[in-house]
Amino acid sequence: MAVLERVTGRIGREAACAVEEGELSSEAVGEALGLSDSAARSRLTHYHFLP
Repeated sequence: MAVLERVTGRIGREAACAVEEGELSSEAVGEALGLSDSAARSRLTHYHFLP
């Protein structure tokens, strides 16, 4: 389980940084995840601040 959490955290941070740098839009991320734009931003913010 710890391995899955580390991988998810790493990929989540990479995705959050990509959106922040303008490589992806939160709308595109939300669409890919089946979430609203605001829910996608919330999730990306969460991953961005993970240790």
